[in-house]
Amino acid sequence: MNDRASPSSSAAAAGPAPPIAWIEPAGAARAAVLVLHGLDMSPAWVAAIVASLRLPALAGVPSGPVARGAALRSWWPVDDVQR
Repeated sequence: MNDRASPSSSAAAAGPAPPIAWIEPAGAARAAVLVLHGLDMSPAWVAAIVASLRLPALAGVPSGPVARGAALRSWWPVDDVQR
């Protein structure tokens, strides 16, 4: 597992993109898989599960763009009071 990111030009203008956790394939890669984490999660938690599956695919687990404290991420803003 390693971290490598390639921000687009629009992301670079807005600041650095959150890292993507990349899981190398078990054997020759036959596919690519993108796995999204849930609300208030760290991509590292999901990456560990994906790595344990030993898939013959390159898997990426990106970070959601919204920081929610303590290194947790979300894909959209959440109003915890209204939730």
